[in-house]
Formats: sequence, structure tokens, C-alpha cells
Amino acid sequence: MKPVVLIVEDDQTMFELLKASLAAADATLDVRHTSFGDAPASVRQALPDVIILDLFLDNVGEGEAAAKPTWDLVLREHFCPVVIHSAHEEEAYSGYQHPYVRYERKNAASVAKVIAHIAGFRPQMTEFRSLRLDLTKRAGEALKETSKLLAKNGNLTADQEKVVLRSARRRVAASFDETDDHEYGWERYIVPPVSKTLMMGDILFERGKLDMAPESFRLVLTPSCDLVPGRPRTVSHALVATCAPFGKFQTAAKINPGTPEAKLREKLPVELTRDQVAGFAPLPGLPGIFPTMCVDVRGLALIPTSDISLDGTDKPFLRRASMDSPFREQLMWAYLQIAGRPATPALNPAKLLDEIVAMGTPATAAVAAAAPAPVAAKKN
Repeated sequence: MKPVVLIVEDDQTMFELLKASLAAADATLDVRHTSFGDAPASVRQALPDVIILDLFLDNVGEGEAAAKPTWDLVLREHFCPVVIHSAHEEEAYSGYQHPYVRYERKNAASVAKVIAHIAGFRPQMTEFRSLRLDLTKRAGEALKETSKLLAKNGNLTADQEKVVLRSARRRVAASFDETDDHEYGWERYIVPPVSKTLMMGDILFERGKLDMAPESFRLVLTPSCDLVPGRPRTVSHALVATCAPFGKFQTAAKINPGTPEAKLREKLPVELTRDQVAGFAPLPGLPGIFPTMCVDVRGLALIPTSDISLDGTDKPFLRRASMDSPFREQLMWAYLQIAGRPATPALNPAKLLDEIVAMGTPATAAVAAAAPAPVAAKKN
């Protein structure tokens, strides 16, 4: 199927120029045209892989942009790469920061720049379409199965309909975990985070610190239920664990930094399956978000929840990622293995050691136990 390029442009001459330039640059593209008024319906029908979007009707850069309904639809419902091509500078659009949104002012050189942007988006067109088809397929399968509940129960109340809807959503989410592919380390994270409240397993970055340095990060250990605002037992401070370079984990696992690669590949996989080693738990990195590092569940601190930004506002700490289930629970289990161990008095094992040594090796002890008892000599 050819990638679809939808051009939202009221100037027919400009559309023809864009169409001809696109055809010359890439003959595999399916180039379509629509007006401002028809654009939202065209987006829903054509499901374009990229949109070239003019902003104002008849080049009048006043009032609300004619492209706003289409722009809102792209952001809310059908996201795809967009090249905004307008004769006017509009801060609401030119200031929008996203790697798949470009803004070009119309001039003698702008068409060539638009074509260059489309060429740069070419690999993502296939990836976005593949993902969108996969999501549609999974949603259809979930609807097929959960609709049986509707047929079985007849007319449902509003609350029962919500149950069916939530069941379908859960089924879609669960279907992504049923795969034959081996999981990558970074798949345990949700980025950007979805939850509107702070959660156990959230990874925080301390502003002003060196970016992508393990020491700049913290991991929230407070249970999620105690972090929801407005509840009677909501805490004012979050318990967090500090993060450290991955070498700390290797040292705790008694794997020297200079270990040859062959030996490292032999020894490290076993250690990576453990919840924690001497209080250090590995955290696979997420490119551009945080590095591969480890969390030190002994290195604890309390941070006021009011100092943590969930939406990018200027606060001392910024939430960069959320740990997904069951990995967030695994990290809590690692913490509990350290913090929840029973306290015992200091013992001197020397006496027990003496007794064990006196028993001999297990083999010696077994032979001694099996030997027949000596028979007393008879008196004449």
C-alpha cells in the first residue's frame, strides 16, 4: 500500500506545485488534496501517513487558523508526521515542539524544504502505519471477545457497559504482553508516564544535575496508594532510592570491572536474574531518558512530593519514566528483602563453627553414623 500524503491547501496552484515536486522526489507516494472544511473527514477516511498543512484561508493570517480543527484531530486522534506550510508565523503552531512536526514559512525555497522533510519522514511512515494496523487488529479482536458479554447479558446498565468497555481495554493491553519476542530491557518502562499521580517505581531526575548521569536519578519506593492526593493517608514526602553507576552492581556481584568479556557474559546473566545483590538492583537504560544503571535500595531519602514535577513544570525533580508492572513490584520486593529482614542480635559463630568442624565432613559423618557399635568383650 502506497504511503498517503494529504495536502490541506486552499491555493490550487500551490497544491499542484507540491504534488509535482513530491511525484518527482518519490513516485511511490499517494498524494491527495483536501480543503480546510473537508480536512477532518478526509483525515479519518484516508488515514494519511503524513500531512502538509496550510494554516489560513486565502493567506489571511488573522483570527483563528482555518487548520485548527484538523490540527486538533491530528493531536487527539490520528497522530502522524506533519509539515505546516504557511505564509504566516503563528506561535501556537511554529512553537509546537515535536520531532515529527515541522514548520516552514512559504517562500521561494519552502517547497523544496517541505519535500526534504517528507523524505526525512519516509521510514517512519511505514512504522507508524504498521503500529496503527496492529492496534486496530488488537482492538478488533478484543471487541469480538468482549462483545459476547453484551450478547449474554442483554440490555446492560450504564455501569455494566463501563465494565465491558474496561474489559475490552484490559484485553487490548494484555494482548501486547502475549508475544513470542524476547523482551528488551527498556520495555519495562512507560514513557512518557500515563498516571496523573506519582507512583511507586517512578524514575525522577534532579534538575541542575548532570543529564544522563546515574547519580542524578531517584526511584520512588512509596506505595502508589499513599501518593494519591486528597486521601486521608496521603503522604507529604516520597521515599526514594538513589541510583548509582552499573559498576556498583557488578562489584556487589563480585565481578571485577576488568573481567574479560567472555567471563562477563558467563557470570553476569545469572546475577541479572536476581531481585537485588547486596542491595543493588539493575535498571536497564532508556536511550535519551536515563542510562543503564542500578538502584541502591539502601541509599534512601525523603523528597517532598510538592518538589516533584509530573507535567514538566519547574520543580527540583522531574518524573521522566514510570516502571511498569510487574517490574515496579519486583523493585519493591528487592527493597523489602533489605528493609524487611528480621533484626537479630550479633552472634559469634565461632562455637558453631567448632561444632561443625568436629562433626567432620558430611561423608565422614555419614560413615560414622552407619558403622556398627562396638561389641563388648565377654568375660571368661
